[in-house]
Formats: sequence, C-alpha cells, structure tokens
Amino acid sequence: MKQEKATPRILAGQKVYLVYRDNRRDSRWVEVTKVGRKWAYFPYNRRFDKNTLFVDGGDCSSPGRVYLKEQDYLDKVRRSVLFHKIQDVFKWDGAVRNLDLGTLEKIAALLSLEEPESDSQPCSGT
Repeated sequence: MKQEKATPRILAGQKVYLVYRDNRRDSRWVEVTKVGRKWAYFPYNRRFDKNTLFVDGGDCSSPGRVYLKEQDYLDKVRRSVLFHKIQDVFKWDGAVRNLDLGTLEKIAALLSLEEPESDSQPCSGT
C-alpha cells in the first residue's frame, strides 16, 4: 500500500523559497500573504498549490515551485548534478531517477567523481 506524503503546513507570514523554471527570473524568498483551502498566495496575487508546492500557471504549465526550506532546494540541485555525472559514466537512459541523494553520493564517492561546484548560491533568508 502506497503511503502518501503529509501535506505541509503553510501559514500566512511564512517565507518560502520561490524557484522559477526559466533562468530569466531570479529565485528568491517570498512571504505567504494569504492561505486558503487549496492555494497559498504570495505578492502580486500569485499563488501555489499547498499540496504540490507548484506555482499556478493558469492555463499553462507551472512556471516554478516553492520550497519550504532552502536545504530542500539545495539537495534537489545537488542530486540532479550527481545524477547527471553518474549517468554520463554509465550511459543511463534515466530509468533509475528514483535514487535518493545519499545513494547518489555513495556512488559518486566510489567512482571518485568530484564534488559538484555551484556557480550560483540561492539567496539566504528564512
């Protein structure tokens, strides 16, 4: 039986880290201004789904998502970099994307892959 993730608790006044899919807009901390049953709102009347944390794109796909903790975003970026480095070594086709960060770090250490260096650091704040 599949266990579902608990819905994160979102409160008005809470800061969340907003990350857009495109590189034209900088990622930044935004403050939740209002919380409804399904949506949480941030400045300029933008909103994100409280369950998925994806920003509402209207009739289009989501332009980004929010993270409750900066470390969640940093872990996702690091996991992606490690996955692609390991994928290059084994020529994977992407069928094993369900590996967690700890497993990827162990594989990278065994293969003596260098630590990923980040060119840009997300803005700090909570």
